[in-house]
Amino acid sequence: MPDFVAPASFAPSVDRPPDGEGWCHEIKFDGYACNCGSRAGGHVEDRKGLDWTDKFKTIAKEAGALPDVLIDGENRRARS
Repeated sequence: MPDFVAPASFAPSVDRPPDGEGWCHEIKFDGYACNCGSRAGGHVEDRKGLDWTDKFKTIAKEAGALPDVLIDGENRRARS
């Protein structure tokens, strides 16, 4: 298992959602896409490779204690 895999790519921007059944939509909030891996000792990086470990200390610590895991997550916050 690699120490780091780039987070999933951005969803494309469209003028309107697709027609038909079977679609699920989410409201886009600003946030940060990051990965955290146990082999990297819980190190957290964003898609540009910037280190966010200090900002996500609790998550990094807990992930670093897990056996072989790679977490692809997003921290989202609503805009006011």
